[in-house]
Amino acid sequence: MTQSKPTESTKTLDDFLLLNVLGRGGFGKVYLASTLDPNGTQCVAIKSIKIPVDYDGRSRLIDEIQILKKTKSPFLCEMLECFETPEKVYLVLELLNGGELYSLIKEKGPMKRTQARYYLAQIALGLEYLHENHIMHRDLKSSNVMISRRGDAKIADFGLSMMNFPLGCKTKSFGIGTLDAMAPEMIRKEPYGHEVDYWALGVLAWEMMLGESPFSGKTREETKEKIKNERLIAPEHLSYISAKFLQGLLTRKVEKRFGIFEIKKSNFFGKIDWEKMKRMEYRPPFNPKLKDDSDISKFDPAITLYESPRETEDEDSEIMEIDEFKGCDHPEVGSPEVITLDSEVIMEEEDPEIIVIEDEGPEIIVLN
Repeated sequence: MTQSKPTESTKTLDDFLLLNVLGRGGFGKVYLASTLDPNGTQCVAIKSIKIPVDYDGRSRLIDEIQILKKTKSPFLCEMLECFETPEKVYLVLELLNGGELYSLIKEKGPMKRTQARYYLAQIALGLEYLHENHIMHRDLKSSNVMISRRGDAKIADFGLSMMNFPLGCKTKSFGIGTLDAMAPEMIRKEPYGHEVDYWALGVLAWEMMLGESPFSGKTREETKEKIKNERLIAPEHLSYISAKFLQGLLTRKVEKRFGIFEIKKSNFFGKIDWEKMKRMEYRPPFNPKLKDDSDISKFDPAITLYESPRETEDEDSEIMEIDEFKGCDHPEVGSPEVITLDSEVIMEEEDPEIIVIEDEGPEIIVLN
C-alpha cells in the first residue's frame, strides 16, 4: 500500500499560540493553544511527543498517528492535523475541555447508574467502532476518557493501541497498558484479543459506580494476584442489574465475557436507543459549565497555573521520517451525523437490590 503522511499540514509551531500546559507524561506535554489565523482563532489541544530513539517507540508513535488519521467517530478524540520538528511530533487535537473522566469521578464521587450508563454507552460505542476498524485500544482507563464541552465522553490516547488487528485475532505482546485495568489473560501471558478492552470497560464501570478501582493492591504483584484470583464483593447499595453488568464484563473466562452484543442487550442500559445515542440525541448527565472554549478549569490547577507552555527545539536532533507510515488495512469511515440534542434525558429509577448472583466467572457477589 502506498505510504502517506499523516496529514497534509504545512503548519509549524509558529502558527499557534501556546497558552497553558494541560497535562504531561512520559510522552511529553499537552498544551492549550490558539490558532494564529487572520480568519478567526480556534482553541485546540496540542500534544507534544518527543520522537523515540528506539524502534518499538517509533513504531507505536507511527501507529498512534495513523489511528488518529483514519478514525472518525463522535466517541473518539479527533486529530485535526499533525506536524514535526527535528526533535518532536505535534498532534493538533480537538480541545476536550470538560477534563478527564478520572477528574469527574474524583470531583463528584461515585455515579448513579443513570449517569454512569450514559458515559459507558458512549465508551462502548467508541470501542465498537475501533474494533470494527481493526484497532484494539489496550489502555482504556478513566484518565484516557475525556469529556467534551457539551459533556460527552470520548476515548483518547492511542499510544498503546494495536492497529491492523481484525476481530478474532490474538497477540502475545505483553507488558502493554495500565496494570489495574489489565485483563487476567494479559497477566497470565496468554494470547489475547479485543476482549481485553471490554474487561477494561468493566474496571472503568466499577470505578465509575463505586469510586475506586476493583483490583488495586499495595504492590504490583498483589494487584496481579487480585486480577487473576480475587473475588469481588459488590456493596449492598449496588443494584442487581448493575452487579450483573459488572459480572458480565469482569468475567475471567474470555469466551463468557460480554462483548458489544451482550453489552447492548444488557438490562443495565434500560431503554436506551443505541441509534439515538450514536446520533448524540441524548442530553449528557453532566454539564461542565465552561465559560468559553478556552476555559480549562476542569484540568489540574497544579499544572495549568504553574507550568510554563514555552518550549525550545533542538535543531540538531535526529529527524524522524513521518512519511514512513505503515498502511492501514481498515476502510475510511465517514463521520456520523451529529444532530442537535432534544429535550429527552435518559432517566430511569434504580432497581431494588436483589441478593444473589450466580457465582461464575468474575466471582462478583451481591450482599443484602
